[in-house]
Amino acid sequence: TITRIEMVGGSDTTNKDDGYITFQTASSASDLNERIRITSSGNVGIGTNNPSQKLHVSSADHTRVLITGGTDKYAELQFENDAQKFSMGVQNDDKFFLYNSTGTSQVLTIDTSDNIGFGTQNPSAPIDVVTNSVVYAA
Repeated sequence: TITRIEMVGGSDTTNKDDGYITFQTASSASDLNERIRITSSGNVGIGTNNPSQKLHVSSADHTRVLITGGTDKYAELQFENDAQKFSMGVQNDDKFFLYNSTGTSQVLTIDTSDNIGFGTQNPSAPIDVVTNSVVYAA
């Protein structure tokens, strides 16, 4: 396997940035494939040489992003702006969760039996809604 790291300064009129860093691999010198690009604006592209976001993952096939945690640890993705914080992922007890970090409440839980809980971390039925207000179901 051939590995090449390239740093380009100056103006790149094709991708409209002032420079970039790439990581390329190949099985032969004539078969180099760009794997990662970091633009001068700080955008990182995996599978694309023109990342439009801070992290841009692209593939011609199905695209997956994997986040793993160690044994009995969380694997989570966090979302935050100036007013709200949310996180989602897999808890250390193997339940999927959506958590409102601003309001410090579990919004949604799916356990290993596929029970879905709204407002509870421990759903006891296929759909379990726990609330202090009236719930209307259609």
